[in-house]
Amino acid sequence: MKKLILALSVAALLGMAAQAQDFNKEALLQKIAKNEAAAADAKKSTKAATWINLAKSYIDAAIQPTKGLYLSDDPNSMLLDIQVMALLGEPNSIEEVVLNKTPMMALVYDYVTVYSSDSQVAGWKQTAEVFDGAIEKALSALDKAYELDPKQASKIREQLVRIDNFCAEQGNTLNEMGEFRQASEAFETAFRAEMNPAFGTPDLTRLYYAGMLATAGGSADHELFKRGEEMLLKAREMGYVDEDGQFYYFLYHCYYGQRTDDPANVQKAKETLLEGITKFPNNQELLTSLINLYSTEEGLGDPSELIEKLDATIANDPQNIELWFGRAQIFVELKNYDEAIASLQKAIEIDPTSYQANFFTGYYFIMKADALNEEANAKRYTSMEEANADQEVILSAYAEAIPFLEKAHEIDATQLDPVALLRALTFRLRDREGMMEKNQAYNALYEQMQQQ
Repeated sequence: MKKLILALSVAALLGMAAQAQDFNKEALLQKIAKNEAAAADAKKSTKAATWINLAKSYIDAAIQPTKGLYLSDDPNSMLLDIQVMALLGEPNSIEEVVLNKTPMMALVYDYVTVYSSDSQVAGWKQTAEVFDGAIEKALSALDKAYELDPKQASKIREQLVRIDNFCAEQGNTLNEMGEFRQASEAFETAFRAEMNPAFGTPDLTRLYYAGMLATAGGSADHELFKRGEEMLLKAREMGYVDEDGQFYYFLYHCYYGQRTDDPANVQKAKETLLEGITKFPNNQELLTSLINLYSTEEGLGDPSELIEKLDATIANDPQNIELWFGRAQIFVELKNYDEAIASLQKAIEIDPTSYQANFFTGYYFIMKADALNEEANAKRYTSMEEANADQEVILSAYAEAIPFLEKAHEIDATQLDPVALLRALTFRLRDREGMMEKNQAYNALYEQMQQQ
């Protein structure tokens, strides 16, 4: 309630006498009517300028309700709710709402509701249009303008860029508000603006975002999985280049989300992940999804075929250190730590100075020892000798981690993680020769690094 009272007080202090969102709607509509009449005139309709002017008037009407609103990733440059009220006028009402599980204030205007969290704008939803279908009509008008006179491309492009920017901004804020269908549609419209020849080279990430956002909304709106599939496949068909494997991750979810529509989609989901893993073996989300898919769905085969596929890829490119990392991660997911360690030792052979390869080899030895320790704790021993023998195996596994972690520290002495692990390991192994001295050294180094 405190925030609500504060916002109302701010509005009162501003002393805004103007009506909410005080802009000249009639002037915008009159401009559209005038330009529509020109476009209907037999003589004027043959000129590209007529259609450009018509498109401009449509765009002016489309962007007016949210003109001046923006989102920012920089906390220091975020739009404040007091700025919104200075920009749009006094809201019709200010309400307390919960959006995406976050308490917010909603500043309700005639055409838009602006959402604020901690006095900073988190997003907005446009609730009405000055002129229905203005952006679609603008796109059609600009298509007509280019058809009549391609030489007017630069002027046409100016209006296409306005549509592109407006729709992309709408897509971003709708995503923040959890309105995934509308966000996807906004990015698709931005892409369609870029597809006009006057624009130049279209940005395929617009289409990728349309697919990604549709996928994100699929769990709540099943039809969006199909839309996501269509957008993503179209982006790839047109030449979209995946940089980190997330394309395959989202396409996988599209197929798997449609498994009740057609069981064949489960196989498509699997094939998508397999293709993605061979190209992006370090993508943990792809890997985890694939392991989960094998464990959840019957009839997909054994996870070992994933290893076979990756090994075939490695055979063609044995010096690719990323493939060995991917192989290691797969075996870790399968809890086969010996094979994971062996894979990373191949990576070390390729690049002995790799911090990651040395650090994670040591880390996987610790994971192996932890797993052996859990097994030992679950056993019912019949003799002290048997228990001691198992403990010796466990401690030896922990000890094997030390040289790799020490090498990682040697490669990059600024990293705290190897020192923290070495500190813990040497204490655990303190009864072994030389370990207590090492523990004291790593304790001192750890404290020193913590202070820095």
